[in-house]
Amino acid sequence: MFFKNLDYFFWLFALLFLALLYVFRALSRKKKLKEWLGGQSDFLRSSISDKKRSIKSVLQILVLFFLILALSRPQGIGEKIDLPNKGGHILLLVDISNSMLVEDIRPNRLSFIKKELSRLLDLSSGDQVALAFFANSSVLACPFTNDLSAVKSYLDDLSADYLTNQGTNFERAFQLSAQVFEKLQQKDSVVKAVVLASDGEDHSSKIRRIIKSLVSQEGLRVFTLSVGTQKGGVIPIRDYKGNIKEYKKDRRGQLVISRLNPESLKNFAKWGKGSYYRLTYGSQAIEKLRKDLDTLKRTELEENKLVKKKEYYQWFLLLAFFLALFELLLSDRKFSLKGT
Repeated sequence: MFFKNLDYFFWLFALLFLALLYVFRALSRKKKLKEWLGGQSDFLRSSISDKKRSIKSVLQILVLFFLILALSRPQGIGEKIDLPNKGGHILLLVDISNSMLVEDIRPNRLSFIKKELSRLLDLSSGDQVALAFFANSSVLACPFTNDLSAVKSYLDDLSADYLTNQGTNFERAFQLSAQVFEKLQQKDSVVKAVVLASDGEDHSSKIRRIIKSLVSQEGLRVFTLSVGTQKGGVIPIRDYKGNIKEYKKDRRGQLVISRLNPESLKNFAKWGKGSYYRLTYGSQAIEKLRKDLDTLKRTELEENKLVKKKEYYQWFLLLAFFLALFELLLSDRKFSLKGT
């Protein structure tokens, strides 16, 4: 037998304190009555049984003890059964900020990411996938669906022009992720994962807390894909025909050089109990990501094979009920066999 909710064992310490308090009060009450009433105390208490009072106190303690054990969910090992091979729920989170237009990866970072994520969808089977994009704000483009061709269609259409509010705000991206998974009806999904693709930046101190909350409350895993080079490149600004008219400059008129900043992405994967991958030509990062997701799925299925465990809490509840009933029916008065 083992207990599923061990946190309730903390109340056993409170119960021990309560038992000691009962003993102290009983001794203190008897002593004070002696002091106040002197020899009359025995006469006034002649109809009260100290032994029965002690029994009632012990019964009250035992009732609370068995209730705590019941709340702790005592279980036995159940029958091993194989679960059906369910798919996972995967949210693709794509950075479409202007820095993703840098051409240090041909044709540019965003186009390369879209192509690689499209390959990930081709390798997926049985999963439900959703797509969201972000810059300084975040938007859900496609909710969870089994229709991966529809997700690919939305993915192909992604453009940095979709959001005028530019920048890279990971905090809002992960807040959107939390909202998406909170609305998910299928809470028993084998794997729930966020796959974030970006060139990095943004070091908000709140992101760690958000990711940790997603892991603990939603059982989420965070995987990150980085794109770009350490050398970096300039950010092109194009006209409506797609021709480059200039390159982005800072307030001093200097060209802005955007470089890959993988440290934040590595941290996200670490906090999210996932993995970080560097996307380059021929890196096999997508294949490794797909393999890790499948391994995680198999692990979760294996760990949840013992799904039908024997529950014993009802026996402790029943015992607590009968002890409580006996305590209520037990009088603390002495029985008298003499007639009146």
